[in-house]
Amino acid sequence: MDAAGIPVAEVTTDIDGNTRNALTPDIGADEVGYAAIANDAGVRSIVNHGWGCSGVNPVEVTLKNFGTNPLTAATIHWSVNGAVQPSFA
Repeated sequence: MDAAGIPVAEVTTDIDGNTRNALTPDIGADEVGYAAIANDAGVRSIVNHGWGCSGVNPVEVTLKNFGTNPLTAATIHWSVNGAVQPSFA
């Protein structure tokens, strides 16, 4: 959302009265001035190939690097129905 808004000539200040960037305002009512996060990996999607089936079923997880540093490793901690499962690196 940082600097991804569309400038509107009539809107020169944000909800707090701060000056909006005239060329690349932040999306939303607040001109926050986001700081980039260096390490920020997250789950983009989860696909269970055996929904509704009992037993062991494969699960496919797609990770996304939302940070500015290259993603070199990540550990996924997960659970099923509240039961913690082994972590996956």
